[in-house]
Formats: sequence, structure tokens, C-alpha cells
Amino acid sequence: MTTPFRADRLQHINCFSEMCMGEAHDARLFNTNLRLAKQWGSKLLKLLTFSDFRCKNNNKLVPLTVKKLLFKTKMSLLGKKTLCVITGASRGIGKAITLKLVSHLGPKSHVILIARDQKALESVKVEALSKATDVSVSVLPLDLSNVSKELYHTALNGAIEKTCTVRFDLALLIQNAATVGPVDLRALQLRNVDLVRDYFDLNVTSFIIFNNVFFALCDEHFAKERMAVNISSGASYASLPSLHLYSAGKAARDAFYRCFAAEETGIRVLNFNPGPVTTDMQMEIYEKTHSTEIKEWSKDGMDNSTFATCEAVAEKFVDCLERNDFESGAFRTVDNHTLVFRFED
Repeated sequence: MTTPFRADRLQHINCFSEMCMGEAHDARLFNTNLRLAKQWGSKLLKLLTFSDFRCKNNNKLVPLTVKKLLFKTKMSLLGKKTLCVITGASRGIGKAITLKLVSHLGPKSHVILIARDQKALESVKVEALSKATDVSVSVLPLDLSNVSKELYHTALNGAIEKTCTVRFDLALLIQNAATVGPVDLRALQLRNVDLVRDYFDLNVTSFIIFNNVFFALCDEHFAKERMAVNISSGASYASLPSLHLYSAGKAARDAFYRCFAAEETGIRVLNFNPGPVTTDMQMEIYEKTHSTEIKEWSKDGMDNSTFATCEAVAEKFVDCLERNDFESGAFRTVDNHTLVFRFED
């Protein structure tokens, strides 16, 4: 049995649903319908059955349409009192995201910067504080290659306790730390067990363990909303000579977060692909790759500025959080494209 809604509410939601189906002609009602549908939509989806009302066009069911539009119009993730933890924050994309994001967080937010280089972290902290008001920043020197649940828990818990905040609006984990691997070797030359194991320990195992430690500490009582971000790469789904371990590691992280999103529906999850970027890692690829093809591609992108800057990527990332229109677990590019898998005959 469903709970009845007032007629005026149903009218707005019906109008909103018709717009979703391309049936509305009065654009003046859009903002009103959108606001009211978002206000009552979650209750509507829980209480209305498919027989409650239908669209005029081909008798299509409305609730599914409303659900899709409500999903696409989620509220911004910015401007909230946020605990934000960023790994790989001392340079490159991690540093740029820190400096861009910090000014978009709500009052009383706290940012924890993680990397191995404490001096570099302190420099990022000073610069971040100059860009933010009423936001605190702390540094946590940590070598993530030393995979240990106990070490991660002790270090992260200590940093969180220093915030002296009982509850946040948003707990945000941005996992950016990564290495490119032995690009000087061909895939068939990877015979050193320790080299391969160490690579996956840092880039995959630590990624998983740190994620789970973070959300154990930042549970649903700690923050009203929770989100995890993996800074991914197009290499996850491309065949690129010399980027064997890097591609495998990024693909593994993406897959883990897709499953994580499917299981933990209360946590927003994003695999964010920055695309080719001019960074220290890109220079390492250029200098060390055994592949002439990759070397030429890397040089051309850096020399001709066809690769993005870290600052441009950070701006796109913050915009993605502002729009918050991605499906949880999705692989989203800086151009707002979502990766979709299809089989070919």
C-alpha cells in the first residue's frame, strides 16, 4: 500500500517526468519542477508503485524516468565540512588537486596530505593554506609501499584525531599515489618476482588496504556522506608498449572500485581519468621507455602542449565533484565521458 501524495506535488513530479521524456514544452516550469521533484523524489520512489501514474507518451512508466533524472541532478559534493585525505599529494596531480580543491571545501574542513617526502608536503601545505579560509591542513609522511593495516590505521587515526571534529558532512578519500613501473623492460622480461610483487604491493595492495582502513575509521557515524576517488588512467584499457605493470595496476584499481561501489551503495565511488598529463611521471616514461612509439608520443605531447597540465586536470576534477552526475563506480574522463564496455560480434 502506498502513501498518497498531495495533488500539487504529483502534478510537479508528473511535469518533471514528462520533461525527462522530452514531452514538456513549458521551460518556465523546469526549475520549479526540478526542485520539487528532488525534494520529494526519494520519498516518491520508495512509496509509489509502477501503477500509481504513467507518462502520456506510449503509457511509459514514470518512476524509472524520475529515478534517472534524480540521479543526474545530485547535489554538489563541494562546500561541505569535509575531511579529505589525498595520497601522492607532494607533487604532480595530487598537489594540483590539493591546491584547487581546498578553496572549494566548506568551513571547518580538514585536509590530510600523504606522501613520503615530508619537506615537499610541508611546502604544499603552506601554499594550500594561503588559498583557503577556515580550512586546516596537516601532513602525514607515510611510505605506502610498506603495506600494513596496523601502520595505516595508527598513522591515519592519529591524523584524524588531531582534527578535534566529531562529525563531518563528507569524508573524501582521493587515492592518487602511483608509480609507472619498469618501463625499460618488455613484458616478457618481467621475471624478477620481487620487482613485480613490490610493484603491486604499492600500486594495488596498499590501495585496497588503505581504502578499507579509511572507511573503517570514517564510518557512517563519522560523516553524513562518504566518497572514494581513484585517479585512474586510460592505460587501464589501452594496449601500450612498456606500460605493462602500470596498465595492469590501474585496471586492477578500477575493477576493485567498481565492485566496491556495487557492494557499498552508501559510498560514492569514482575512477577519474585525467588523460595524458605533463608530470614527472610522464618525463620518466619518456626517459626510460624501451618503446620508440611511446617515446615519440610522450615527447610530442610534452613539446607541443597537447598533454594537459596538472592545474587543468585539477580544475576538471573539482568540476566533476561540483556536478556530481556520475554513476558510482564509473570510469569518468576529464571531458565528462564515461567508459562503457560492449561486446562486438
